[in-house]
Amino acid sequence: MNASAATTTTRSVGNAGAIRRAYQAGLNLGGGGGLSEIPVFDFTGIYSEDTTNYHLQWEHFATRERMREANGGTGNHVMWRAVPATLALDAPARVVFDEWMEAYKADHSRLQQRDRVIRNRPSAAVDGCFVDAKTFVAEEQTFSRNPDSTCNKLMPSYAFPRYVAGGPLAANKLKCQLKAIDPGDYAVSFTAAELARLGAIFPDGVCDWSRRGVEHVGVLPWPSSPATGVIGLAPCYSGTGEEIEEARCTPPVTLSVDPGAPAHGGSEAWVTATVRAAPGFSLSRWSLRDVRLNGVPAADVHLGADGSAFHAMFDRSKLPASAGKAPTLFTITGRMAARGNEGRFVATDMARLQGDH
Repeated sequence: MNASAATTTTRSVGNAGAIRRAYQAGLNLGGGGGLSEIPVFDFTGIYSEDTTNYHLQWEHFATRERMREANGGTGNHVMWRAVPATLALDAPARVVFDEWMEAYKADHSRLQQRDRVIRNRPSAAVDGCFVDAKTFVAEEQTFSRNPDSTCNKLMPSYAFPRYVAGGPLAANKLKCQLKAIDPGDYAVSFTAAELARLGAIFPDGVCDWSRRGVEHVGVLPWPSSPATGVIGLAPCYSGTGEEIEEARCTPPVTLSVDPGAPAHGGSEAWVTATVRAAPGFSLSRWSLRDVRLNGVPAADVHLGADGSAFHAMFDRSKLPASAGKAPTLFTITGRMAARGNEGRFVATDMARLQGDH
């Protein structure tokens, strides 16, 4: 059917540019971006697959699958289900969720936020389902219509057309890559006439679900200026892949502060702060700006010869001296840009900065 709801023999074709922007803007929920680094607690007491035609339980599993694809795991995702539909999970889930939030927020280690979230996941934050208001069955929640687990026996999940046609559970391929029709892909046999008819319906081929979708890219969190391409990028979690190549995430960095020597006789003294890419990452294509160490702007920033680190120089007299033998916490902040995209970075280090003489 066309836009006027009239039947037509012409097949519509998705606009590749619009599809790409839909992914980038999060119009099609991606599993990366913010979802990659916060506790996600999926709980629902609404089960009506077999009563009121609410055949959308698969969407809960689709979200989890998208997170798995984007992040390589779902350690920050928990799913609770319940039957009957009248069982309210809000109160018990809120207790566990609040404990999780408070625990990871209290973790001030230098781990990436995603790692801190996973490390501080409470013991009660496990998959499971409620048989009744008092009986919780702890087991991994899986997408299935078969009675292959306690929870699936109570709450089978039914599929959607694209899944039945071979599409992924994530349901995140807005436009599929095509391949030639192969009779061997089907569980039934075609006559010559049926195969010819299938070819006439799909002259350009059929979906190749084994390949990544057309213009299927990751979400760009907090876009600040789509007109110029300047984006509030999120940190990368892998040193390889399309997101790295297209600078759609910022490389994680560490900070090393060299206090240098105190100034004598009115001579200038400088503190060197080295911003180094985490193992497996490179900074060679990136530029830094607005670099500050404990709020003090850098006098000079330059990339090292091997492309793995930037070296920033700071006026020693403007930085706080350490009290006694105790080291000072130094925090470096700034913005890094590549390929027209931009994001913030932050890193910390402990160093002892003696007072100048």
